[in-house]
Amino acid sequence: MPPERNKKVRENKKEEKEKLWVRSATIRPHHVTGIQSVRDAIAGTTSVDDLARSHIIGRYDAKIARRGKDKSGYDDDVVDENILSLVNQIAVLRKYFNTLRTLPDSAYVGLDLDLDGLCDACPIGKHCTGTNYESTKKPRSTFNSEVGQLLIIETNLMMNGFVEGVDYIRVMTDHTLYNYGGRILADSAPGTVEKVVFPSITVRMGALRKICK
Repeated sequence: MPPERNKKVRENKKEEKEKLWVRSATIRPHHVTGIQSVRDAIAGTTSVDDLARSHIIGRYDAKIARRGKDKSGYDDDVVDENILSLVNQIAVLRKYFNTLRTLPDSAYVGLDLDLDGLCDACPIGKHCTGTNYESTKKPRSTFNSEVGQLLIIETNLMMNGFVEGVDYIRVMTDHTLYNYGGRILADSAPGTVEKVVFPSITVRMGALRKICK
């Protein structure tokens, strides 16, 4: 078979597999690697009520501790101080954490740049679609950072015996980020549109659950 035909056959098989791997939920890669409450929800080791409350209270406490010091607007972006808003944030997280906790091992989850339940709980959420902004950390590329977190996750999957094409697949996905050019999130000027193609991963929940325990 000619090389061009071989390539076309491989591409068709890949597209067919992607159609079968329908995602039941999305998680930002850095939420898997860096947010303990998300890992606990995936692993199913803690009640979702406790996880949602402790996550928001932790964010709130950090915001209060940095009051007057954080001029970037990041703390305002991720947590409010209004009691009704805090209650709503907890409710949104409880629903999301319950989804992660109750998904069967056979379900597929996307590790991607799409907004997830943590993003949905943010009162503003500029940082969720932002890149190269000043926050409590120096400006950095969200794309590069998330690719790095995917590499950590994939390495953990392989170290636990999981195989690409069987337990997880890569799917190229299109996204729009907003580049703040090193400015703070609180800056009134909107970020510049930045189109990216992300090498996301679709993974079986059972595999992700194992590396989160």
